[in-house]
Amino acid sequence: PVIHASDQTFKAGASFNPLAGMSASDTEDGDITANVTITANDVDANQAGTYHVTYSVTDSDDNTTTKTITITVLTNEKPVITAADITQKAHRSIDPMAGVTASDLEDGDLTANIKIIANDINIDVPGEYHVTYSVLDSDGNETEKTITVTILSNDAPVIHGQDVTFKAGKAFDPMAGITASDTEDGDITSTIEMTANDVNPDVAGVYHVTYSVTDSDGNTTEATYTVTVLTNEKPVIHATDQTLAYGQAFDPMAGVTAEDLEDGDLTGSIKIIA
Repeated sequence: PVIHASDQTFKAGASFNPLAGMSASDTEDGDITANVTITANDVDANQAGTYHVTYSVTDSDDNTTTKTITITVLTNEKPVITAADITQKAHRSIDPMAGVTASDLEDGDLTANIKIIANDINIDVPGEYHVTYSVLDSDGNETEKTITVTILSNDAPVIHGQDVTFKAGKAFDPMAGITASDTEDGDITSTIEMTANDVNPDVAGVYHVTYSVTDSDGNTTEATYTVTVLTNEKPVIHATDQTLAYGQAFDPMAGVTAEDLEDGDLTGSIKIIA
């Protein structure tokens, strides 16, 4: 007798009947499909792999035929979307599809089938946003993936300092107390440049020092502080010689005053030392 059966290939999860499409015939006995028995069957229709089914049939003359067919069960897994989280500075354009791909074990490259089903990105406002992608394979399996898009501020750096006032003749360090910081770069004091400085610490006057600093994004900030150099002259006592009659009352402080260019009226600080 002859057993008619062919190898089969199907996706995991599909139903499998080992007798479907199988038949047997014999020259003398004709159709003997009903006499076929399955002598081996290791097929797991839910698990990808290669399996076998063996059939046996005997005709009325006790002639026996066996036949083994191969059953290939393919995976039926969902497609895979490959996409990475994005972090970038504000005000820069974003292509949400850049670097995003999709593939399927059976269908291969499915990148062209990707759809963006959600996207709330605002590139001008720092914050955390999300993009969701979806793709279908030929078996109707759908995969979704969401990535996080972090928009960082792109603020200019800040120079921290203050106006300075000191007396003439004192040492002056234009970098003392000057610092700089940036939202993204942190402390960038070491990158500060002094672009102008006309201070003469030995001559009273009003001067200026200008500083500049640039962050890693190319944002530049300038700041100018005023340096006031005061005179360092001694105070002045105003007192005149006096002539009075014998026995006349005498107030040694009468009409005596003192002043200083920086401190103003110092009369209250005058002391009689002789």
